[in-house]
Amino acid sequence: MKRILTNTMMAIGLVMGSIWATTINAQVGVNAQVSYQTFYDELSPHGTWIDNPEHGYVWAPNVGADFQPYSTNGNWVWNDQYEWMWASNYSWGWAPFHYGRWFMDPFYGWMWVPGYEWSPAWVAWRDGGDYYGWAPIRPGFSINIGFSNYNPPMNYWCFAPRRYINSPRIHNYILPRSRNTTIINNTTIININNRTRVNNNYFINNGPRRNDAERYTGRIRSVRFNEVNRPGRNEVRGNRINVYRPSIERNNDRNRIAPRNVEGYSRENANNRNTNRNNNNDRVNNRNNDNRNNRTIERDNRRTERNATDRFNNRNNNAGNNNNVDRRNNRNTNNENINRNQRTREEATNRSNENRAAGNNLPTRRYETNNNNRQPNNAEQRQPQRRQEARSNNVTRERTTFERPQPQRRAEAPAQPRQQRTMEQRPSEPRQQRSMEQRPSQQMRQRSEAPRQQQMQNRGNRGGGNEGRRTERPGRG
Repeated sequence: MKRILTNTMMAIGLVMGSIWATTINAQVGVNAQVSYQTFYDELSPHGTWIDNPEHGYVWAPNVGADFQPYSTNGNWVWNDQYEWMWASNYSWGWAPFHYGRWFMDPFYGWMWVPGYEWSPAWVAWRDGGDYYGWAPIRPGFSINIGFSNYNPPMNYWCFAPRRYINSPRIHNYILPRSRNTTIINNTTIININNRTRVNNNYFINNGPRRNDAERYTGRIRSVRFNEVNRPGRNEVRGNRINVYRPSIERNNDRNRIAPRNVEGYSRENANNRNTNRNNNNDRVNNRNNDNRNNRTIERDNRRTERNATDRFNNRNNNAGNNNNVDRRNNRNTNNENINRNQRTREEATNRSNENRAAGNNLPTRRYETNNNNRQPNNAEQRQPQRRQEARSNNVTRERTTFERPQPQRRAEAPAQPRQQRTMEQRPSEPRQQRSMEQRPSQQMRQRSEAPRQQQMQNRGNRGGGNEGRRTERPGRG
C-alpha cells in the first residue's frame, strides 16, 4: 500500500513539474523582448533589405507584381478586444502586417518600414455606397491627429462589398482599382477620432462597427486571441487565432543592429530586382500553368472515364428497362388473355344457365327431322352451344346422343361348383391300350380318297373318251 501511494505522489509531482516548466517557458516566450535584429533575421529569407535614403532599412518581399498589403493571401477576422484584425497566410506575416508601415516605391514597389508598436492592422477605413474600404497607413503619418485628412494615393485603397468583409476569400471580392476614384467620391473616412486607442504599446483603429457590419454579413463570429512564443503566420483554428506579439526594444543603433545583407537603393538595382522577380514569377506561373494543365488533363480523363461509365450504365439500364417493358407487356398480354378466357367462360356459363332456365338443355350434337327425313344441321354442328330459335309446329326436333354400341355378350351359364372326387371314387382299372388297327387314321384316309378318284373319272369322261388328263409321270431313272 505504501509503495502504491509513493508511486502516485511521484507521478503527480512529475506532472505538476512539467506543467510549471511549460508555463514558465510560455511566459518567457510571450513576454520576450526583441529588437529590430529579429526583423532583419526572420525576414531576410523572404525578401531583400534595402538601404532607403528616406526611411533607412526597408524590406521588399519576394512576391508577385500584383501583391498589395492587407489584400493578398489573407482575410479579416473579428476579435472582441482588438476588433478587426488582419490574419495573414504568409509565414512572415506576423511582422509586416502588425508592426511598422507600408509604402509604394516607384521603382521597387511595395516596401515595409519596421516599427515598435503592435496593431491588429495598420490601416485607415472608409464606408459608403454599399462598400467598405481600407488602405495602409504610410510612414510618417501621425495617428494622434486623426485620419480625417488622410488622403493616400488612389492605388492604396481596397474596396469590397460590405457583405464580404469577413469572407476568408476577401481578395476575390476586391474591386478593380480603376474604380477607386468613383468609389472614393461616394465614401467617407470612418470617424475614428474617439475610437483610436494606443495602450500598452499597441494601436487599435476599430474600423466598421460590428453591429453595422452584421446588417450586411449576418452574424459575425468572434475569434479568441491566443499569443504564441515563436514566429509564424497568424493561424486561425476554429474560434482561435494564434499571434506572435513580442515587445520591441527601442534601440536602433545602425552600427550594432543591421541586416546581414543589404542592397543600396538605386534604380538599376530596382530594375534588376524587378527583372529577377518577373523571371521568378514567370517560372512560378509556368509551374502553376503546368500544374493547371496537368489537373485539366486529369480532370478530362476522369470526365471521359465517367462518361464511358455513364454510357455503359445507361446501356445496361436501357437493356434492363427494355426487359422490364417486355416483361410488363407479356404480363399485360397474359392478363388480357386470362381476362378474355374468363369472360368467355362467364358468357358460356350465363348462356347455359339461360338454357336451363328455359328448359332447353341442348345436347352436344343436334339433328333436325322433317317427318321421316333426318339431315344434320351444319350451323348447329359448328356452334353447338348456340340457342335455337323456335321452329314451326310441323318441324320436330330430335335430340339424340350417339354412343358407341357395346357388343352383346353371351349369356353364360352359372358356374357349377366343381366336385372334388376322392381317391375312392376314381376308377382303379388301368387305361386300355388300343392297337394300330383300331386307330381311325387309316380308315379316314381311305374314305377321303374314294370321292377324289370318282371326280377324276368324271373329268375324263367330259374330255372325249380320254381316260383322263392326268397321267402318271414316268419315274426318274
